[in-house]
Amino acid sequence: MRPRAPRARAASGSGSIDRAPAPLPYQLESYDERFWSTVGPNLAWLNVQWYANPRLVDEYYAFVSGETTGTAVPASRVVVGATVEAQGQLGNIPLCDLMKIVVSIQGKPGCSSFGGVSGWEFTQTIDAFNPETRNWDTCIAAALLPSYGPSSPGVGIVRGACSR
Repeated sequence: MRPRAPRARAASGSGSIDRAPAPLPYQLESYDERFWSTVGPNLAWLNVQWYANPRLVDEYYAFVSGETTGTAVPASRVVVGATVEAQGQLGNIPLCDLMKIVVSIQGKPGCSSFGGVSGWEFTQTIDAFNPETRNWDTCIAAALLPSYGPSSPGVGIVRGACSR
């Protein structure tokens, strides 16, 4: 039996949640209709820690479309947690691959304005010597540009930055 994700609770008297437990992909079934009806109205985003998951695009879409839990969630409220620097046993996704993932997610039905990307280690990448991780913020911002077709700004920048 898989462990269940901890439930978020609003701070007493505040009526809102500024931070919820960051679930790992195997915990996503815990974020079902009961969770969203109870906590969802007070939750801005849910940051799912996919880290180095090669199925990130498919799992993201399965979660927001309701395939994972039976409850669809607005993509604008689900943030992709991914690392581009190796973090011990967690693994990582190369920055160019993450940029392509961001563009791919935006191309899925209902995901054009998805919640975004978090990378708690992004400060390690600013002006880094390693060109594979350099300037995470600029690269992810480029990938987040509207990508509604093959000639959109985001797709063009990602193709240019990541062509090898």
